[in-house]
Amino acid sequence: MNLGIPDCCPVCGGKLEILESKDGIKNLFCTNPNCSCRTNETMTSFMEKLGVMGVSNATLSDWNIHTLDDLINFVPDPARKNEVKFTKELGNKLWKCPPRKLFLAMSAFVYGIGEKEMDKFDEKFHLLDTDFACPPQVSSYVKEQAIIENLDTIIGNYRRIVNDPRFAGVDEVKETSDDSMGTICFTGKLETMTRSVAQAKAKELGYKIADSVSKDLGTLVVADAGLQGAPSSKLKKARQLGICIMSETEFNNL
Repeated sequence: MNLGIPDCCPVCGGKLEILESKDGIKNLFCTNPNCSCRTNETMTSFMEKLGVMGVSNATLSDWNIHTLDDLINFVPDPARKNEVKFTKELGNKLWKCPPRKLFLAMSAFVYGIGEKEMDKFDEKFHLLDTDFACPPQVSSYVKEQAIIENLDTIIGNYRRIVNDPRFAGVDEVKETSDDSMGTICFTGKLETMTRSVAQAKAKELGYKIADSVSKDLGTLVVADAGLQGAPSSKLKKARQLGICIMSETEFNNL
């Protein structure tokens, strides 16, 4: 049996490339910009940079949020408590986001670029001051070049938000006191740690442990193997209630 490195994305069939992160970890990266898995990763990263936490790729997929337009136009199901609370938090973090913080969060739309690179780029070219009217000349610096190549996307997404009537652009974002996303439950046999170790880590992260799935649950962590094939009863119920679903791998990355 050949278990070599695949050359195409299992989700969209696009070409895969091996990219190395800053800490030396090599990852397979789909080059198709329209790949649903890749766009979900982008949207998850964007929301984390805005401070909207506790939303995983699996949850975004369940909610059919793959692009910025999907996020902006998302209408929660009133019967799904977590969708309603997510929309409320998104309203506090997105529509009341300071313009500069919003600009820096746009780094999520350029692979391999962080907020520090965006910050240095803006300091050099003053894009916010010129309202992007004068794109910078091509740079020899690889990070700046990556931003330049994606500048149309950054500009379009930035304007898509700030020109929306809901955008207030306040100087300071008020944190929500709602802690309903703070409860977590585990299901399935975890491959990388025991259930007790996982629960201990969750407590250190500030979660409250729940033993069952209910409408008040914030997050359900599912063993990676449990996301394949027929869903468990806990997973079925979590999806019905619109609860945030997180894979074991995503939990390990917290």
